[in-house]
Amino acid sequence: LKSTPAWFKSFLNTYGMVCFSNNKLFAGFILLATFSDPLTGICGLIAALTAVITEEVTMGSTPHQKDGSYTFNSLLAGLALGALLPPFPFTIVLVMIISSLTVVMSTYFIRASLRTGLPYLSIPFILTIWLLLFSLTVFHYPPFMFRQEQQHIYSTLFHPLTQLLSPFRYYLKSLSNIYFQNDELAGLLLLIGLIVHSRIAVVLTVVGFLFVQFLHGLLPHLQHHLMHNLIMNTLLLFLALSGHYLLPSRRSLAVAILAIPLLTLVNLGVGALLANFLLPTYSLSFSITTFLVLAVIQQRGPLSWPRFTTVQYNSPELNLYNANTMAERFKHWKPLALKVPFFGEWTVSQGYDGTVTHKKAFRHALDFVVTDEFGRTFKNDGKVPTDYYCFELPVLSVANGEVVTIKKDIPDNPIGGNDLLNNWGNTVIIKHSDEVYSKYSHLQATSIHLQLGQTIKAGETLGTCGNSGLSPEPHLHFQLQASDLIDGTTLPYPFHAAILNTNGTLVLKKYHTPKEGERIKRPVVHETLKRIFNFHDGQEWIWEIERNSENITEKWVCRKDAYGQHYLHATAVDATFYLQIEEQFIMSSSYAGSKSCLLFDFYKAMHTIPLCMEKELVCEDVISPAAYENWLKDCISLWQPAKAYKYSNRISLHEAGNISFNATIQLAESEEKFTTCIENGSLKSFTNLQTQLCARLISSI
Repeated sequence: LKSTPAWFKSFLNTYGMVCFSNNKLFAGFILLATFSDPLTGICGLIAALTAVITEEVTMGSTPHQKDGSYTFNSLLAGLALGALLPPFPFTIVLVMIISSLTVVMSTYFIRASLRTGLPYLSIPFILTIWLLLFSLTVFHYPPFMFRQEQQHIYSTLFHPLTQLLSPFRYYLKSLSNIYFQNDELAGLLLLIGLIVHSRIAVVLTVVGFLFVQFLHGLLPHLQHHLMHNLIMNTLLLFLALSGHYLLPSRRSLAVAILAIPLLTLVNLGVGALLANFLLPTYSLSFSITTFLVLAVIQQRGPLSWPRFTTVQYNSPELNLYNANTMAERFKHWKPLALKVPFFGEWTVSQGYDGTVTHKKAFRHALDFVVTDEFGRTFKNDGKVPTDYYCFELPVLSVANGEVVTIKKDIPDNPIGGNDLLNNWGNTVIIKHSDEVYSKYSHLQATSIHLQLGQTIKAGETLGTCGNSGLSPEPHLHFQLQASDLIDGTTLPYPFHAAILNTNGTLVLKKYHTPKEGERIKRPVVHETLKRIFNFHDGQEWIWEIERNSENITEKWVCRKDAYGQHYLHATAVDATFYLQIEEQFIMSSSYAGSKSCLLFDFYKAMHTIPLCMEKELVCEDVISPAAYENWLKDCISLWQPAKAYKYSNRISLHEAGNISFNATIQLAESEEKFTTCIENGSLKSFTNLQTQLCARLISSI
């Protein structure tokens, strides 16, 4: 599948998307299962191919194209016709017509879905089948020309195996009903494919089946065919609610369970209504119930629990693990990228909720001083402001903005003195947006040379650190606030990137609010790193890989998607590494595709790439558990989700300007290590120290 043509991937996605999957191997199992009844399988195959051709001819590039969203309803229509109609030539013609019509109808429903944020599911397929059945009635199509029963060849050929599966036949037949089969072996094929695709999905179908069996005990007189249809709709409901549209969790599972009574009422009520018109219900009750439940949850807002899946990977595991990991990585993220307001290393003398003055409305403020190796803030005897290390050092704007408040010409206090009439001393307030302002106080007298309304860029000097206002010794008071008032209420807000000195170890912190006693400095971008990792559209990297005593090459191409996000694509293996590029660092966003290629190792090793440099610098992060498969953890992740793995990357600057990245991922019982080397200003080599995979960059264009 690594070099599969695009049309064939779209064809396979048509089969997988019925169960909300883009797993090509699962799609292969589904395709094989549909041929349990050969006519049904052939009609489904023709419908899927016709839908892919129709999609290719009638549509341009869209975010949903090729993933099966436009075509899976056509497959269902083809399978339904194969199960309904006899093996006549006109059946094939009808399948092709209905398949194309369903693609067109799906296009309309997709557009409506994008506006409402709610899924259309299998409504297009049901409507087109109803239209066909009404049309056949108009043409007086005789009822005896419909197929009376299907021929399940797998059960005939492998009858002993069917007997072994008899304890699970109702569950397996219910799975096969999704694709218009009623056969244990077809269900077994689907189960094997589903296990490969998602262990969470398997658990969901089993739980859904057991709850409907319990319901069956309460409704013992429910007709057999109605019960089969109800179970099939329930399995789809659980896959949709707790595995696809909502993140898998105990709460989303509870939502699916609580939706069963509604599904049952809709199934029986709509079924009774449509029986008057001799129309089948198929998966209509699943579509209606899922739509209604999601609409109710949607009304609670984006922060409701259970959580909606915001980035769709068409895999319950990937949806859950990546969402949890991203929530942990970006839990302190804010839209305004604040830089540290000074050069060099300073110490937080008073942090948020400080013990001296940072209380109530001013609780989210920071005081900074400069200390020496002994923790002292001054040299000599510290009796004059010039003895203090921070005095007269430049204070910088944390972001672009406009000067809206200036208070200056207040003299600096003598050491130990306080100006109670001018509490904030010399102050500058910068407006960054209508909701966010930054304030810099206790600046040095006559050091402010700004004008009201002046435009300021991040890193520009606003003044110098002084000792004015309520300040017994020189320090910088910094805060974010929601107005231009000099006594404005403070806002909690992190620095986008800061280097933290922890007992001599320099650590790059992202989205960090420094705590009292911490020593931080402003990261300075290293030009060599910026140039090497200056990912741009069309850039190509070619690696020579030494693996198992043979050398192979792997080519990567950098692209930018429709949303402006950069990604590296390994062309031969169809793998993609998505990047989030910031000014001071680059973070991996996600990964999709083959895990047996160099790009996957590079994704793990360079999970975070700092663009700043020190003699030794450590960068810390977490990586999604989706990078390391563990089927047991997948099975219990509805109740206890797997935790993200700790990641660290130590960057070292060597003699002659060479740079090495030494990354470590701390797994449950082991660790994985990688080394990336830069020599003579160019990226040279990459090594996975566990697998002994070695790669050398032979071309970068």
